[in-house]
Amino acid sequence: MTDISGNSFVESLCAPPEADPSVESNRYIRTIAEDKILGIYDAETTADDKDSALKDEVLQFATNCPNCSAPAFTNMKVTQIPHFKEVVIMATNCDSCGHKTNEVKPGSGIEEKGIRI
Repeated sequence: MTDISGNSFVESLCAPPEADPSVESNRYIRTIAEDKILGIYDAETTADDKDSALKDEVLQFATNCPNCSAPAFTNMKVTQIPHFKEVVIMATNCDSCGHKTNEVKPGSGIEEKGIRI
């Protein structure tokens, strides 16, 4: 039987780093049809449509302030910077204490060859 949700958890009886000889692990990538069953894709939306919509949108999610632990929001945007590929820009502003923080993280691999300007 195949569990397309990926929620198959097995507890190893051997302590790490030893491998458990009685456990067999197989990894696979779900098909788009299986993703549709799980509700990840809409019936008429493709993976390319979702990726392009995500790149044009600023996402906002609830977090806690790293300074005072008060509820705050973090804004996140995926963007393309020439010769650096894709990056994720995140910024958090706390209304309670005024603390501000930002991060720039790589969103994909490094170019094979860089360009000197």
